[in-house]
Amino acid sequence: MLGLAMFPPSLLLLSFVTAAVNGGYAKGFAKPWEASSPCKDNTFDYVVVGAGTAGLTLAARLAEGSSYSVAVIEAGGYYEEDNGNVSVVPGYATQFSGTDPTNIQPLVDWGFVTVPQKWAELAGDDSYKFENLLPYFKKSVQYTPPVVVSANSTNDQDPNAWTSTGGPLQISHGNFVDPFGTWVQPAAEKLGMKRISGFQSGQLLGSAYVPFTIDPKNQQRSSSESSFLRSLPQKARLQVYNNTLAHKILFDRRNTATGVVASSNNIVFTLKARKEVILSAGVFQSPQILMLSGIGPAATLAKYGVPLRVNLPGVGSNLQDHPWFGTEFRVNVPTGSSLLNSAAVFSQVQEAYNNFATGPLTIPATGFLAWEKVPPGLRSNLSASAIHILDTSFPDDWPVLEHIPINGYIGYQRNYQTEDPVDGYNYGTVATLLAAPLSRGTVSINSSNPTDPPLIDPNYLSHPVDAEIAVLAIRRQREFWAQMQSVTIGDEALPGKNVISDEEILAFVKRSLGIAPHAGCTCAMGKRGVEGSVVDHRARVFGTRGLRVVDSSIFPLLPPGHITATVYAVAEKIAEDILRGKGSRKGW
Repeated sequence: MLGLAMFPPSLLLLSFVTAAVNGGYAKGFAKPWEASSPCKDNTFDYVVVGAGTAGLTLAARLAEGSSYSVAVIEAGGYYEEDNGNVSVVPGYATQFSGTDPTNIQPLVDWGFVTVPQKWAELAGDDSYKFENLLPYFKKSVQYTPPVVVSANSTNDQDPNAWTSTGGPLQISHGNFVDPFGTWVQPAAEKLGMKRISGFQSGQLLGSAYVPFTIDPKNQQRSSSESSFLRSLPQKARLQVYNNTLAHKILFDRRNTATGVVASSNNIVFTLKARKEVILSAGVFQSPQILMLSGIGPAATLAKYGVPLRVNLPGVGSNLQDHPWFGTEFRVNVPTGSSLLNSAAVFSQVQEAYNNFATGPLTIPATGFLAWEKVPPGLRSNLSASAIHILDTSFPDDWPVLEHIPINGYIGYQRNYQTEDPVDGYNYGTVATLLAAPLSRGTVSINSSNPTDPPLIDPNYLSHPVDAEIAVLAIRRQREFWAQMQSVTIGDEALPGKNVISDEEILAFVKRSLGIAPHAGCTCAMGKRGVEGSVVDHRARVFGTRGLRVVDSSIFPLLPPGHITATVYAVAEKIAEDILRGKGSRKGW
């Protein structure tokens, strides 16, 4: 799908979500970048597979100021047309993001179901140290400070985290301060998560408000498509082949990537690459396409009759993600529940967005987050082995828990639009994300047919330390609620005050666990010959020439924070490497 939304969800997403809001784009908006001759063989300098966050960022940088021709193969269409306001208005961010396999929008969703400066060390390249990668974080974004403030909260942001020359991606805070979040901020501080000036300067331990990918001019979602693709100069030689499925990569006898076999409207054709093929198909489909092209674990390829080109066992292994879950109370402040309880209130919210670009629909979440290590008061709840593993596996400044206040009811996270009891009360959630997961999953192929979905096994909570931390997280959430008794009504709504023992809590977590779209590491960056490595520090696939992977699948480890900014930064860095000739085909 063209573009990619940020993670933080909101419960302002309701059953009336399809009601008219003047946020979307008209069907048939001008697309000068669309392929002039779709479904026909063609040749370009670079062929990029995937028009998501990394793919469009990298493709646009290659094309914007050079004479290079670039093709982008994208299986989806345009989210503004295919999904309307649901993919444009920030307040609708959780539509079709529950864990129920039927809670999907097939026009924008594949519907897949699941059966320390370490990066620099693992990659063998100091350019991945934070201070060296920071310029690439700054390069993509144009930041607008908060305009709407609340007397009940503080939103300090480090001005040095941004640059006036950044862009074209728009970053801002929305024109609304969520009331529930203003109660969680002082609770976090009382529990030891001190207030810091944002999370963009390399420090996560603490609490702060975060910006979103929202265009401050119209309070609509800003994505790689609405920013990078739409800002390309007319002279740029970039063509997007949308609604086109990449089948496999073609190679010559020297294992040099020469093009991509693709199909659209049941027509199979080839896009050849003079210089490089760049996979940006995402954490699940970049390894799938590599395997279908003969690059991956030899045994897997043999099982499905795919001729082996390069035996790379790391392809599809090492899958990492941030599972999350929460506890709920009725609260005496307005949350997303009020919009479900009253059509009149929701109508007022829509009018505020339509007429003034203000109100709850301008933000996809409360915007407040808090990160911490294992709280000292709960550390004794962990086994000695868990403490040892956490202390030796992660740097001192690496958080273990991320707390996310949700202005609504997430329940068991099957379908966010139907979880709320709609009983006349407002609900709030304190959720926690495991920021230092030790469980590892896999992605594999299901056949040699590119139209079959990959096999995805995230293996959540399979590591015993993750299970211990999950139980501890629920206990920590209850400490948050204890600090907010002036805003709660009655007893804990979910899982309920009678869920007390470790076994009961873990059973609830497993039943209610949700998935953050933070998955990565399935084509991990590393040093040649090191077990599990798939690409080198220039994102070049080992054993090949002229082939790179650029998306979250190449992360050698999963960062503890939300990954969107890191995906943009890595795409910016590799695009610059290519334009400067670093790791070009001649020096492969």
